[in-house]
Amino acid sequence: MLQLGVRGLFHRDAFRSGNRSPDRARHGAARRHLQREAPRFEQLESKQLLTTVSNNLDTGAGSLRQAILDVNAAAIANTIVFSNLGTDTIALATELPTLTNIAGTTFSFAGTTSAITLDGALALASDGLTIGAGANSVSLSGINLTIKNFDSGLRFLGGSTNSVIKGLTVTGNQNGISLAGGAFSGTTISGNTITLNDQNGIVAEGSVTGLTIGGTAAGAGNTITANEYGLSFQSGTYTGTLVQGNTVSNNNQTGLLLGLLGSASSTLTSLTIGGAAAGAANTISLNNYNGVEITPGTYTNTVIAGNSITLQCTGRHRPRRRSDQPHDRWHRGRSWQHDRL
Repeated sequence: MLQLGVRGLFHRDAFRSGNRSPDRARHGAARRHLQREAPRFEQLESKQLLTTVSNNLDTGAGSLRQAILDVNAAAIANTIVFSNLGTDTIALATELPTLTNIAGTTFSFAGTTSAITLDGALALASDGLTIGAGANSVSLSGINLTIKNFDSGLRFLGGSTNSVIKGLTVTGNQNGISLAGGAFSGTTISGNTITLNDQNGIVAEGSVTGLTIGGTAAGAGNTITANEYGLSFQSGTYTGTLVQGNTVSNNNQTGLLLGLLGSASSTLTSLTIGGAAAGAANTISLNNYNGVEITPGTYTNTVIAGNSITLQCTGRHRPRRRSDQPHDRWHRGRSWQHDRL
């Protein structure tokens, strides 16, 4: 934004002009004044920090760990650039710092960098990338990033608005993506491959509002496959949260789990799964136990509509680990449309 300030445009001596007319004297004085004092321009630009990850080391200058520490300390909008790393793996010995910058952080590739893997095989009982509550406008989009061998590959500790998680591969973790309760208005998790995680592909731990998982546009849906549970939503209020356009298939237990396993009194409100809009339908198929599993409890304004929920229980599942827990089952071969719970 440019600000223009012109001071003293009409000089008090403008009419002391001899034979000139008042108008000419006034204009002439104005021109002379502008020559003496040129207008001042002020460029108002938001400051941004550019931090480079230039090696695959666990710590030290040029490491991802140091980059996160730097952007947290700066507390201004910033970009973390993986520069000239080619195809590389960052093997972490300990958990990375939580990203706490509230002004926005964009992760990007530059130079020869084509693919990065974050590997937590050496970092026992740790999460991969952790985004703190209130760390807004985080962009993990358009980069070929794989996150594997962590407790949670990507964990949100609370609300994060206007963030974009797109195009990642999250595999081989306990949970792929974990979300604690909070406001996620404008945040999307779309176009990711979330596979082979030991527990949940995506798990919302309660009262996640305003989040979109997938989307109606071409390519926006996530592929959530071969996890123990595909999508899990624990008790809470989910106002404005949409689950649309995803493919949830071949998970070992259940494609979509509502409520908390083992609880006889789950409470879940205002979650929308699917919908009538073009592209909103989720495809939930070929899961080994249930397409959708609903634990006992109270479900208010929770909508499952327009989805294709078919061909579960193909005979390839192993015995249920929690067979003594009550549950509702939506079985093989049924396609459920326009259901309201």
